[in-house]
Amino acid sequence: MNTYEDIYKLAANGNAEAFSFLMAWNEYSHKVDDLLDNPEKDYEFFLSILAYANVLYSCPFYQKHVQKLQPIIRQVTSRYADSVRMEKSDKPWEKQWADTLRFCGNDMVEAVAEIAGGYELLRKVSPLLKECSWKDHHNELAQPV
Repeated sequence: MNTYEDIYKLAANGNAEAFSFLMAWNEYSHKVDDLLDNPEKDYEFFLSILAYANVLYSCPFYQKHVQKLQPIIRQVTSRYADSVRMEKSDKPWEKQWADTLRFCGNDMVEAVAEIAGGYELLRKVSPLLKECSWKDHHNELAQPV
């Protein structure tokens, strides 16, 4: 099985700045998720996320491609907000959507792949990323929410 790091390297297509950005994106996304999963985290943890956002948005790759990546940030944020809201729903269809939407951070990986290698690279990365994400969040016996 491919690891996230393997997939990020593939998506970066040999571009060290793209790979560094994806690693920073991964770290940032997990920090935000940790905060929302554990609201008892203290103010220092929240402030550390704000400080890390500065690192993420200062990455040279992000700076060079801000016009393409900024809309992805907003879309991922909106989709993640939907996921957080819907996972608490009593409606089965919303819970199913939430389980899929929580992978929305992968949209950034796919955007980087498209920038770094065009549609062909995007198509190589997309199925690998989806399989890795699914397996990472669902064991073999688990069914989607």
